[in-house]
Amino acid sequence: MSEQKKGVHRKLVISYYSISKDEYIPIEDMAHEHLVNVIYKSVEQGDQYLANFKVRDIKSQAFDYATLDIGVSPNFLESCGS
Repeated sequence: MSEQKKGVHRKLVISYYSISKDEYIPIEDMAHEHLVNVIYKSVEQGDQYLANFKVRDIKSQAFDYATLDIGVSPNFLESCGS
């Protein structure tokens, strides 16, 4: 992956952990629909679906891991029929 895609200069690379591929995929390289699906699953399934990411600084190569937590109230989801 190009660290500077389409003239955008970023300081970080954020990668999503794909269970099916057993690897981290830079979010810029993901199909738009797949990334949208990750966000929907995180909201609809809450704690049952953990979207895991790796955040890396391009210059120092330091990295850390993060889990997406949208934080939608369970009461809201119950009232929506989820």
